[in-house]
Formats: sequence, structure tokens, C-alpha cells
Amino acid sequence: MVSAKPLEGYATGWLLFGGALGEGRWLFALAFAMLLLLLGFSLACLLAPSKGVLVTTAVVAFVTPGLYLVAWLPSLSDDSVSAGSGVFVMVVACMVIGLSASGEAEGRR
Repeated sequence: MVSAKPLEGYATGWLLFGGALGEGRWLFALAFAMLLLLLGFSLACLLAPSKGVLVTTAVVAFVTPGLYLVAWLPSLSDDSVSAGSGVFVMVVACMVIGLSASGEAEGRR
């Protein structure tokens, strides 16, 4: 029988970001800020795709998942809840954005 686990903890990324700020988990809050920065640079790539914007977008896209991992590992304990699907979607999305931006930057040489 297939069943889903009941939702526990924070329900959305915005609530998790607010919780990280409220609890003083600055590295985790920085990881969220990097994700928002990546969103801004991704939009800038759509509007004005210069080589500098593309390279910066690629760098931010590859650094963001690593920063999340570094921020998340110290909070793990035996009774902690495992990562939800949103974390894995974020990693895949960052990799797609990073590879797309770096490929486009290579084409602009």
C-alpha cells in the first residue's frame, strides 16, 4: 500500500526562510538569499543576456545547492525530518539554470 507521510514542520520555503531568520540560523538564511539572487539573475538573463550576467548566473546556480547542503547538515539529528522533494527540485533546477547559463556564455565568446 502506498501512502504519504503526514506533513510536519514548515509547509513552504517562505516559512522556512522566516524560521531561519527568527532562529538566527544565518547560514541557512544566506542560502535562501542566494536562491532569491539566482532568481533575479535568471530574470536578467531573459531580459538582457550579457556575458557577465550569464557567468554570474552560472556561478550562483552552482554555489547555491552547496551552500544549502553546508547550512542543512549541522541541523540534522536522529529525530529530524528528512528532506522533502522541494530540496531535490531546487538542486535540479539550479543545475539546469547553471548549465544553460554557462553554455550560453561559452557561445558568446
